[in-house]
Amino acid sequence: MAIVVRPVTYTGTLQKLVVTSWLAKYPITVELWGGGGGGGGGTNLGRGGNGSGGGYATKTFSVSAGDIIEVAVGQRGEGGLTQAFGTGGGAGGASLITSTTVFDMRSAVGTWGGIAPAVSQPQFWLPWFNQHAVGIPTLPWTYTVNFPVSGVYVWQVGADYAMDTFLDGVLINSISGYAGSWESPSPVEFVQYVAAGNHTVQFVPNDDGGTVGYACVIQNYNQVWSGAPGGTAIGASGGGGGGGGATVVFLNGVAIAAAGGGGGGGGGGITDGEDSPGTAGRATAGINNGQDGGSINVSSGGGGGGGGGGYGGGNGGLPVYDQGAGAGSAAGNLGDTTVEPTGRFPGVASAYGSVGRGGLGGLVSAAGTNGLAAFSFNISGVSVKDADVWKEVEDIYVKHNGSWSLVQEIYIKQNGQWVLVDGTENTAPIFVPATGTFGVTSRSNTG
Repeated sequence: MAIVVRPVTYTGTLQKLVVTSWLAKYPITVELWGGGGGGGGGTNLGRGGNGSGGGYATKTFSVSAGDIIEVAVGQRGEGGLTQAFGTGGGAGGASLITSTTVFDMRSAVGTWGGIAPAVSQPQFWLPWFNQHAVGIPTLPWTYTVNFPVSGVYVWQVGADYAMDTFLDGVLINSISGYAGSWESPSPVEFVQYVAAGNHTVQFVPNDDGGTVGYACVIQNYNQVWSGAPGGTAIGASGGGGGGGGATVVFLNGVAIAAAGGGGGGGGGGITDGEDSPGTAGRATAGINNGQDGGSINVSSGGGGGGGGGGYGGGNGGLPVYDQGAGAGSAAGNLGDTTVEPTGRFPGVASAYGSVGRGGLGGLVSAAGTNGLAAFSFNISGVSVKDADVWKEVEDIYVKHNGSWSLVQEIYIKQNGQWVLVDGTENTAPIFVPATGTFGVTSRSNTG
């Protein structure tokens, strides 16, 4: 039996392996590192904070022929920009995003009854609105919507021409000016955390009775494993670093292991010259949370760092004066063994280079490094018969010029062709690109 290792690096795509019969003979072990968070940008007086390292996890699992292994390797978070008015936060690290529609206003008609679909007006309305809009009476209209799990939901809304959206009686969005229907080609999109169960969603015209159509689509993005962008500095402070994306392994569509991405470093303030707090992340609120912006002076804090992606939920850092970052879509680790990062570094060092490291903060920040997944396969090779029992040969040597040398590859002649024997050096399985949406989606920050 031979052990072969296949490192899977970040490619910006979901990657897939279909298990063959010879791979299914033995359990498979995988090590995972999440993408590191980006460092926070600084000023000439206050340095940005370092990004946190990504999480680490291992998983050993059994498979059968025909099983599908998929892996999403988390991208690094980018560093926040240096001192400038409106300094941008660093981009969050991408990872897998999957969604399920839980409410579409057009399809809801007939399910809950009441209003009729809006008359299609292709000469005026834009395609998305024509697909999803319904006619709205002057009175508020209320739906009961079931949200299957607790988590972040992405809402897309549009109106012709003005409407408020309420969730359980609380205003969560207000649009006007024909958003998504005439003047802009895309709907207004926002994220909202919702607990599992039935909730009341209400749409209320907020004009003088001129609104004639409204559309809403709600999607479940709870399998979002990306990091979040860092917070923007409103004044001349540093931008927060982006959170790293998580590295996740799926077996037949179910997540079985995840290494969370690191939180981004906070941006530096300008008045007091105070660096962003801590060495990486917010120790009081979770290692994968983004770091708070710097400065004790209320007028000079930098942008908060983005939350890291992964299994559970990493919040964005809080600002002191500038904008806080969006939360990571998730955070934390999942597997047989899980280890949190230590400062800028993963809790377990990688044998495959500088993976999962947080970026340095400072006057000029640095990005983190991408995550990685390393699969170890036990593969059967050559067997010999000993006392009527077939036994696998772990190593084979040949004598060449008086010296014994380890054989790296073994071939047998089959039907006139030389065929490489399974279990030798070049038989490590290859992961190939698979269908799946990679990107960055942050959820509402919860603190």
